[in-house]
Amino acid sequence: MALIVIGVPAWILRFISKSKRAKHQKSQETGNKQIDSLEKVLEPEENSDAESYWDRETQRECFLEELTTLRGGGTFLRSSQLWRLSPFLESDGILHVSGRLEMSNLPYNTKHTVILPKKHHISKHVITHIHNQGHRKLYTC
Repeated sequence: MALIVIGVPAWILRFISKSKRAKHQKSQETGNKQIDSLEKVLEPEENSDAESYWDRETQRECFLEELTTLRGGGTFLRSSQLWRLSPFLESDGILHVSGRLEMSNLPYNTKHTVILPKKHHISKHVITHIHNQGHRKLYTC
């Protein structure tokens, strides 16, 4: 995804995480300040957490009924836009595609891609990012 879409939330999530940790450590430490909170580079996990955040929020916005049905152990009606995708809810709360690729040797994330609505602005950012990434790879080979 674009730097703004992932980078800003990743920094915010880092701030929240560090603030919670600092609150717990404040009662245990006296005078020791954490220097690591001044790091200027995001860790890959922080970017991944930000991507997951946007996936969950986008799905919550667009597929709330389907999420509620899956969490309740129900099945989709044929009228659902996701019915043909055989979706399942991953442990992180994100909807993924299931289906005939299950038996392939492809990586897990390729077999079970995240479901995003086709006309949502987050989906457009994802497509643009992947498109730009592909072109960079073509020119660097």
